[in-house]
Amino acid sequence: MNALPFTLAGEPLLALPCGALFQPGERLLCVSDLHLGKSDRIARRSGAMLPPYETRATLDRLSAAVDQTNPRIILCLGDSFDDLAAAD
Repeated sequence: MNALPFTLAGEPLLALPCGALFQPGERLLCVSDLHLGKSDRIARRSGAMLPPYETRATLDRLSAAVDQTNPRIILCLGDSFDDLAAAD
């Protein structure tokens, strides 16, 4: 596994290249700031059209991290959706 190992408060952790954090002892995968639907929000608010690929790319990276770590728990800290309409 390609990751940067470090210890915080005596707990071994792995910083993954995708930006996620993995706690092997608990098999906990921690992610935050996914901002799903960002291009949709930008299009709604400013009219600027961006390729709608960031949501699929984010979910693909999350899926790869899950495959890589086989977590028992996935902890999403926040900003999973870019705005309330993106959850729809």
